[in-house]
Amino acid sequence: MDKRIENTLLEMAQANQIEMESINTERGILFGHSMPFDANAIIFVSAKHGVQVWYEHEGDCGACSRYTQCIELLWDLADEMKIKLEKTDDPTELADELFGKLRGLA
Repeated sequence: MDKRIENTLLEMAQANQIEMESINTERGILFGHSMPFDANAIIFVSAKHGVQVWYEHEGDCGACSRYTQCIELLWDLADEMKIKLEKTDDPTELADELFGKLRGLA
């Protein structure tokens, strides 16, 4: 199964022009850098949300129509990965904390 997850993560990285930095197939997560957006990127496999790509960015989350979806995605991923997060209502801060902790495990 890990080989299938690895292939999926690598295919997503290639399709999104993300240069891989590290990969953890057991957790289903790939860290890399998006060439077109010049931003750090994370590709992950979620049981609830499927394969997702997250680009590190500073957003105006309060004005974004996807605010609720982002919060739910991040909390769900933290639950799936069994990672404890500080409670926050800012998706950017939540993502920074979550992916920072995951990077330490990659």
